[in-house]
Amino acid sequence: MCPATRGNATRALNTRGAGRRIYVVREACGLAKEIGDWSEGTTAGGSWVATTDENLMTAIRFSLAMEQVDRAKAARRTVDLGAIEAQAGRIRDALKRVANLQRMATTIRTSSDGITSEANDLRADVLDALRMMEEAIGAGGSSSEAA
Repeated sequence: MCPATRGNATRALNTRGAGRRIYVVREACGLAKEIGDWSEGTTAGGSWVATTDENLMTAIRFSLAMEQVDRAKAARRTVDLGAIEAQAGRIRDALKRVANLQRMATTIRTSSDGITSEANDLRADVLDALRMMEEAIGAGGSSSEAA
């Protein structure tokens, strides 16, 4: 996040008394390459999640759950932090796998489009060759018939 955005976000969080923020973009290309579809972190202004709109509900639920964990820690309530972190890890790993699968699907679609285009070009070449062959046969056949 650029410093100006970070400053604005921190002021907005402080004004509203918020400790978490979610940055949402329509597509992953709106986030830095190293972020991908999902990233999270903590700054002086609080915790954040950056994601695509496809993951917005997950980001909201994840942020709320992490807020509850933070409150439980602050209240010194007994919570199984190991189990919670294991589930958070599962979520992070699954989101990385989903992003990877989506990248692979995009690659497949791009390759498929290229294959389809090449097949269409070859079909056009075949039809052109057939047309020329038929013209040659027609020209040769009409001179034979005339003789």
